[in-house]
Amino acid sequence: MKKILLTIIGMILIFPSISNAANEEVVWELEGVGNGIGDIIVTNTQNTFINTYNSSYPSIQIRNIENGLVLDSINMKNYFNSIDKISITNDDKYLAMSGDGPNLVIWDLENKREYKKISKIVYYGDSAFTWKSVSISPDGSKLTAIAVIKPAGVTELVVFDLETEEAILSELRNIYDNINGVYYGTKWVSTEFSPSGEYLVTELGVNWDRQNGQVVLDSVYVYKTSDYKIKNILINNYDRKEISFSSIENTFSSISGNSLIIYNLNTNEIKSNLLGRSAYDVFFSQTNNSKLLISLGAKAYIFDYSNENEIYNYVNNISAMVIAKDDSKVIGFGEKGLLCLKTFWTTTSVESITSQTTISPNPTSSIVNIDLNCSESLVDYQITDINGATVSKSTIADQFGSLQIDFSAYPTGVYFLTINCNVPTTYKIIKE
Repeated sequence: MKKILLTIIGMILIFPSISNAANEEVVWELEGVGNGIGDIIVTNTQNTFINTYNSSYPSIQIRNIENGLVLDSINMKNYFNSIDKISITNDDKYLAMSGDGPNLVIWDLENKREYKKISKIVYYGDSAFTWKSVSISPDGSKLTAIAVIKPAGVTELVVFDLETEEAILSELRNIYDNINGVYYGTKWVSTEFSPSGEYLVTELGVNWDRQNGQVVLDSVYVYKTSDYKIKNILINNYDRKEISFSSIENTFSSISGNSLIIYNLNTNEIKSNLLGRSAYDVFFSQTNNSKLLISLGAKAYIFDYSNENEIYNYVNNISAMVIAKDDSKVIGFGEKGLLCLKTFWTTTSVESITSQTTISPNPTSSIVNIDLNCSESLVDYQITDINGATVSKSTIADQFGSLQIDFSAYPTGVYFLTINCNVPTTYKIIKE
């Protein structure tokens, strides 16, 4: 085997991960279908999923999860200029909608008619406003949403009792709040009931620190729905616009930089895992709380945060995903249109990277030896630091042997090495 020495400044400790199988199964793909589709949710008791559609006019489409075809379409142009978010009750009877318009609409899916229409806010009366980020409680008794008041530049978080249609919680956030003598640009970004209905989790976007002239990350407010008092505030931990709940336990996840954050609502325990790549969204498995589908934008992979292993890297581009209730499929947007792929929650469906690549020593103080047995004529590699910044990358020609990397001059810390040997695979790196 031919050996090549690459001096890249640093030293690594590498953990093995899993690559993707060559015969990735496409369940179905609807070419040309995707433009105009926004929010997507999966129903709880039906073999269907629901999406918003804002192309020619705002509507709701109910689709068969087995083939993606439309089973029913509901015209909502009398309520919205466009639909922002949708939420459904546990029994799939009521669908809540928010969007560009003065109404929050709850649709009776069973009887195919309007059930409730709410068009009032607490603090600003008849001011012009729109609604965003709606969530209906699992039992259908409460509704939460965010009103964006146009003249005042204010966001209002509201929770309604659907029997009386009265607000039981209302919190304002101005564009610029004076918090402890520091001016922050703040606004409510999202609000959602936990799957159990015990908690309300809201995200406050802190966009700009005017005093220090810097961007500040978001914070999350956790309310108990028994009295709607704040249970906890997680400051500056989140930099995405939405969070993801587990349907199994009272936990939710989000992304902060290269860190995956898992928060237990019952115990307030926070777990943080370093990821090899900066991610966009996180989706829990429906049957295993430690398995997550992580979106990188156009790419995605399956991750087990209990042992920090990548289980599967998807070959097909897919984004804006939802997972079927039986955990067998993931639905999102592919290169050609709406796409449904088989999920790979275990390693039984994929090939182990250890059959292709051997890395030693582990840990190391100088040279790392990488034995490659791949069929590619060109092997790409990239090294990133904990903040996601690329510190080195290169392409090696005709490398059907072994690779040596010298990291001896690199500072102590965590890094990530991505090797494209047939498929890109990322290894967690620790400099001692």
